[in-house]
Amino acid sequence: MQFMRRSRQMQSLNADESALVAAVRKGVAYGDVHAESHVRAEIIRSVILGRLGDLSEHRVQITHTTIEGNLDLADIDWPGQISLTDCTFSGDVDLSNSSVRGGVDLSGSSLEMLTLSYARVEGFVRLTKARLKRGLHGVDMSIRGGLRLTGAELTAPPELPARAALDMFGSRLGDVFAQRAVFRGGIYAPRVQVARNFRLFGSKISSRAQEGWEAAYDAGPGVTLNAAKISGNLALVPIQAAAPTIEVLGSVDLRDAYCQRLILSKEVAARNTFLVDRLEYEHLPGVAPSEMLDLLDRERPTPTAAYVHLAKVCERNAEPALSRNVLIRLNRRLSQDAGGWRRVTGFLEEVLIGYGHHPARVLPWLLVSILLGAGLLYINPSYVSSKITGMPLVTFAEAFALSLDHALPFPALEYKSQWVLSPVTIADWWFFAGFASFKVSAWVFSALGLAAITGLIRRR
Repeated sequence: MQFMRRSRQMQSLNADESALVAAVRKGVAYGDVHAESHVRAEIIRSVILGRLGDLSEHRVQITHTTIEGNLDLADIDWPGQISLTDCTFSGDVDLSNSSVRGGVDLSGSSLEMLTLSYARVEGFVRLTKARLKRGLHGVDMSIRGGLRLTGAELTAPPELPARAALDMFGSRLGDVFAQRAVFRGGIYAPRVQVARNFRLFGSKISSRAQEGWEAAYDAGPGVTLNAAKISGNLALVPIQAAAPTIEVLGSVDLRDAYCQRLILSKEVAARNTFLVDRLEYEHLPGVAPSEMLDLLDRERPTPTAAYVHLAKVCERNAEPALSRNVLIRLNRRLSQDAGGWRRVTGFLEEVLIGYGHHPARVLPWLLVSILLGAGLLYINPSYVSSKITGMPLVTFAEAFALSLDHALPFPALEYKSQWVLSPVTIADWWFFAGFASFKVSAWVFSALGLAAITGLIRRR
């Protein structure tokens, strides 16, 4: 029965298809740039599945061929390479749930949609200069070698709001490399795991919203790599200084992601919108920490964890001053976000002690309070008298010593025990109230300084 079915299918082949079957069975390449060739997609599937005869080698090499219909390679188990380069497909290529122990090469080809969802590819998937008119859909795919997208052009299906141009949620890849690629409809790759690097060099990415298409939440805002784990470099940079920069018409979502090195150029960081809260990285080459800080200042809402992580990176790089500046900027934003009385107290903490990171700032304010208190005592000493001699306060030195002893919120000089303050007239009471207010302010400054020095007020 199988022999008869094979015979009937062989008899239905046209000349191009017969030549293709013969070439594939021999393990040689089929196709010629100078000869126009048309084959049905179902014939390629039949050849790969061995329905048209045994193959001498597990390798399919087809080039410069027009392939008519949808190429359904779903659920196949193929031990070799599938190479369909510089071909024109009238339909889709479906490799979902397949296992390919070689690689898949569609370089230079034009097709509708490439589906790799739940596929397992041991080698590389090469899409160099390929045109995918309805994008790549690869949920939970595994590509051990890596994904090559240099010069590729991917477009999301306009009528599917939840689809991006490159859609690979939860996938595992050895490497991702895209140079001068175009992604119309964005890149959606949350929870992706990359064993080496994820590099976008000089590429252009536009979100579905920027293309004027309906966009669901799970299509992403432009580039979505939230919760991604990248063991090497995450690079979003121009190819070289004079080359076109990477451009994202939308935003770059890196929240909860991890990479060994976050490589951004100054221009990319300034021109694009980033979401980076809880992003972790070990090194930050390409962009200065101060420029990364400017990037954080633009994000809304305040990315608290991102500020803290940047401060830690600055500390590791022996830049303590910049680390303090990062944390001060964070506390300033948190105070502004809180509003009301918290904004007022935050402003005072910044001015007086730099949110605990500059405790020495409190010393001039403490000294001013003591001097002003001493001045009020010296100007009107009529209600201040010595317990020992009964004489009023005379010199500024006595006033300063008394003010200093009152200003310290703990037993210090015991000088104030030698004096008694007994206001009688209205003027005395006004001067006494002024002295008391400066005394309280000195207590506050002393407490703030102590808390800053001990770290109690150093919020992160």
